[in-house]
Amino acid sequence: MNRAFDISFDWLPRDSDNIIERYTLADICISWGSFCITELSDEFAKTVRKGPRVSAYAMALWFASNWWRLRWEPERNNDISWLLSHKLGAAGGGYCWPDLSFASDGEAVTIRSEPTSAEGDVFVRYLQRIDLDIPATEFEAAVDAFIEAVMNRVVSKTSAETELVGLWKEVIQERHDPSLTVWRKLEALIGRDPDETPENTVESLLNLRRDYGTGAVEEMAAAFKENAGEVMVRLWNESRSMAFPARVVGSEMLRERIRVAVPPSPVSWRRAVAAASQARMFWSIKSGPVNDKTLAEILSLPVSKLEYVKAKSAPVNAGFRERDSVEEMNIFINKTSMAGRRFSLARIIADNLITEPDERLLPICDTKTKRQKFQRAFAQEFLCPFKDLMEYMGNREISDTAIENAAGHFKVSPLLVRTTLVNNNLLNRDCLGTYPSSWPTRICFADRIENNPT
Repeated sequence: MNRAFDISFDWLPRDSDNIIERYTLADICISWGSFCITELSDEFAKTVRKGPRVSAYAMALWFASNWWRLRWEPERNNDISWLLSHKLGAAGGGYCWPDLSFASDGEAVTIRSEPTSAEGDVFVRYLQRIDLDIPATEFEAAVDAFIEAVMNRVVSKTSAETELVGLWKEVIQERHDPSLTVWRKLEALIGRDPDETPENTVESLLNLRRDYGTGAVEEMAAAFKENAGEVMVRLWNESRSMAFPARVVGSEMLRERIRVAVPPSPVSWRRAVAAASQARMFWSIKSGPVNDKTLAEILSLPVSKLEYVKAKSAPVNAGFRERDSVEEMNIFINKTSMAGRRFSLARIIADNLITEPDERLLPICDTKTKRQKFQRAFAQEFLCPFKDLMEYMGNREISDTAIENAAGHFKVSPLLVRTTLVNNNLLNRDCLGTYPSSWPTRICFADRIENNPT
């Protein structure tokens, strides 16, 4: 079966006293369609190859050991545990692995690869810089097929049960058990390996689903790890008391319109942009900025509620539904800048349009789950549509001054404008520096391949 995402290999001969090492050395190529992600230059042989010559067993064991975290855990910055579970180099064995990582938002897996530096004497240089979003189902299928092939190879050469066979059998059993799947998924969202999180912590979070919603618990677990339960209770008991009531008129009708008009996509930002366009049409917002009066009217608020009111700090901004209604909610926003408050309000509007009615807590987090990505991309396009931004900037040079002027015109932050330009290939991502994880800066690499095969 041909898959868009694939891990292919050719077995190689090898002299070794270790029977597994002897029979699992392979030329391995990881690809997306016709594009080779692991392409490298063999500096010693002066040739270009599709991938490294490494232990397929070591690679399969790494995938199996980290399967739950690879499948469900979002990207985390500067986290050693995350790097060991998501960077292929952690497969070890003394091989020259590519600088390749996998991160899940729940619906898509982001594959990132960095080329080998041109400095220094090395025998192998990886050539590709990749930032690719693929459906999580494609990732699952390719990894499953690869692990099965390696196990079959090992089983055909030795009668002893290896670590890989036992581990993979356990993973498959867990994946087919609905209750265990939920448990393992929550552990992965927290950022822990199987059975590493205390049982009472996981059980407590599972019980909180009745009060706040399954999705809310998962979002907060990804954001606050083992402290998620404590933070949720604090939000509900403290921040909700300082929230202001809002009513998003027409939410039911707009939700249905988005469901019908916006096709499903594993790439969150693409669906969010389409949903934001639908929302602007639904609320009769013409091209250009969304002024404060319009934003307040959408939420059935006086404009004064958009102004900052000093309140007790909270870990996140959030919306609170008192009952199974997608029109009425309470909103807590603790951003000091008007641009930040407008952006957070637009994110809550977005979350309200896609979450199930029984979700009572609508958290606005800095994590890179599909739900948070959708919120950010929706708010970005809703407040500052790319088409309108380009019309405003005209033929002017894209400079810091031009970006600041555009931000003032649309009443958003300069970072939002800069990010929009990066997402649409008009600026290099390097211009963002060390950008906050709360901003969507990913372009689907599949689109780039389609539009620019070279």
